[in-house]
Amino acid sequence: MAGPIAPRKIQERGDHKRAVSPDHPLQDTNPHMPERFSDGLYCVRGSSMRTNACMLKATHRTMDITMPGLSDVPLQRTWRRHLFGWRALAALCVFASALFAFRMGADVSARAGIPNAALIEQIYYSLGLFVLGGLDLGVPVGGPQWAQNTLWFSYFAAPAITTTALVEGVVRAVNPQMWTTRGLKGHTVVVGCGRLSILYMEALRRHHPKHVIVVVEIKGEHPSLEHAREHLGVRVMVGDILHEETLDRIRMEKARRLMILTGNDFVNLDAASMIAQRSEHAAQRTVIHLSDTRMAHAMKSHRALTTVTKFNQHSIAATHLVKSRLMAHFIKTRPRDVVVLAGFGRFGQTLLRELQHHASGRIDHLVIVDLNASKHARIFEEESPFDGSYRKELVNGDLRDPLVWESIVERVDQGDDEPVFILGSGDDSTNIRTAIWLSERFPRAYVVARCFRHSVFAEHAAASCNFHLVTMSDLLQHTMPDDWVTSKHKQGQA
Repeated sequence: MAGPIAPRKIQERGDHKRAVSPDHPLQDTNPHMPERFSDGLYCVRGSSMRTNACMLKATHRTMDITMPGLSDVPLQRTWRRHLFGWRALAALCVFASALFAFRMGADVSARAGIPNAALIEQIYYSLGLFVLGGLDLGVPVGGPQWAQNTLWFSYFAAPAITTTALVEGVVRAVNPQMWTTRGLKGHTVVVGCGRLSILYMEALRRHHPKHVIVVVEIKGEHPSLEHAREHLGVRVMVGDILHEETLDRIRMEKARRLMILTGNDFVNLDAASMIAQRSEHAAQRTVIHLSDTRMAHAMKSHRALTTVTKFNQHSIAATHLVKSRLMAHFIKTRPRDVVVLAGFGRFGQTLLRELQHHASGRIDHLVIVDLNASKHARIFEEESPFDGSYRKELVNGDLRDPLVWESIVERVDQGDDEPVFILGSGDDSTNIRTAIWLSERFPRAYVVARCFRHSVFAEHAAASCNFHLVTMSDLLQHTMPDDWVTSKHKQGQA
């Protein structure tokens, strides 16, 4: 087994610690760091015109596009706005009925002569019907009978609308979450409001703009809650899903689906266990996310929670990436490929597992780069050993460190001139700027950069600099089972 690559020595020059090689990724501590101009564009000092041109072109194309908002999902009104809209419409109809009755000759016992009064006076008396204990107009006594009947209708409807608004306001002030799930049926419950939850709700909204979604979040100040309310039209419940009263309020027996997507695997498993204990029928419609690949693998052979659907976003995305992108490249290239896997966390480990399964015998040399490459390699080997069909090297280093990339460039330059670079770290910015540099350094290389969310700038940078952009949100949405976002489910199935 080859050991980690030691970083090369560096030499001092001026005020910078500069690597011996003039070619390395953009990094804060070296002269190749992007320099920001007053117009918001970026240029790379010391880099070629091609790198600068592709960055400027991507930025220019991005600036020409009018961004509709944080997502492509159309803005949906919240349920409170819908309720306010219906009440306002009802009030307008009642006001118009009273005004029309006065205009058509309906008179009252305590204020004779209103049908002959000025329009502004008639408007005043019509609005006065909504004031509880307000104007004493008496009862309708004159004019056409149908006009009197219309006025009688306004007499009863106007204070009823006012009363319901007051009662609802008091109840919301005393218990603001009482109305969140009151009377719900066929709704979707999403536990957690992180990136994965937002991604799922956006996909659900695209299929069903008016479907009721209830988000359960333990942190009332979570930054994504406002976006979920205003842009996705969800109902928010602040509470702990592990509390019995929260499980009662979400009406899980009536829910179409329960998506438990918090960032804590133990909370997800515990919540699913509580749901299964209370209702086997609800457990069959429950989906939980397990971010830890080892936990997800262990649960496959575990008999607990067999009726609950379990998934791992990294596994779904990695499988789709290998089958739809990487395999086509491996098949058409000869001889076997040199692969640099930058970032060996959960996504990187899952991706390598899929590569070993689907592309066995097509990799000649594998270089793994990560700040904790050796530790993550041991974790990977605990679950699935490395394939012995390729040479493996581990680089323990920061992806933003130019010295790390110097060592990698030396190894790659000695081998294939069409290497495969897969930039799968958790930092989208690092992935994109490294991909820009690699596309300049290796024009014939197959460079793949991972981003979590859709980015207009990243798309244009990829098109301008000739590298491949893989968006986790797109991969997950394309591979998400249909019944997770459909409005109906088959009885007895998740």
